[in-house]
Amino acid sequence: MENGMYKKKGVCDSCVSSKSRSNHSPKRSMMEPQPHHLLMDWNKANDLLTQEHAAFLNDPHHLMLDPPPETLIHLDEDEEYDEDMDAMKEMQYMIAVMQPVDIDPATVPKPNRRNVRISDDPQTVVARRRRERISEKIRILKRIVPGGAKMDTASMLDEAIRYTKFLKRQVRILQPHSQIGAPMANPSYLCYYHNSQP
Repeated sequence: MENGMYKKKGVCDSCVSSKSRSNHSPKRSMMEPQPHHLLMDWNKANDLLTQEHAAFLNDPHHLMLDPPPETLIHLDEDEEYDEDMDAMKEMQYMIAVMQPVDIDPATVPKPNRRNVRISDDPQTVVARRRRERISEKIRILKRIVPGGAKMDTASMLDEAIRYTKFLKRQVRILQPHSQIGAPMANPSYLCYYHNSQP
């Protein structure tokens, strides 16, 4: 009985020893990832990512994305609206050019000021006169700019810039030595210009 118990105990010890030996076998140690193997795998992953990134940048199809059709429709509508506005502005400017404009400062009405205390300080007087001259010029400019009387000062100045560009373009067209204005200045050149068109 005791020998059987010892035998079983010996068998168990041998099993334990065999298991411990199997845990420390060279095959299992080879299967476990080593630190240098992990580093090599990480470098390979970085190389693959770098190659994919370079291929993505070199492919023009990834960089040039077509906008959706709705965006193109809105862009076309905006361009048509701008063209309509430009044509309308051109018509307004052409009508304004034909209208006489009175820019005499004496005829420009000045705003009435009530309950305003006028100081006798020289610096205050100089500053007030400078402001009055600026206001007078702005009132005259509002007469010249088409629709300027109905605009605030900032909008009127923007409109004055556009109107000035229009007038400069008209002056270039009417110049006799320019290619565009030559047919209008010389009727004989008009026939030559008309016949030379393809």
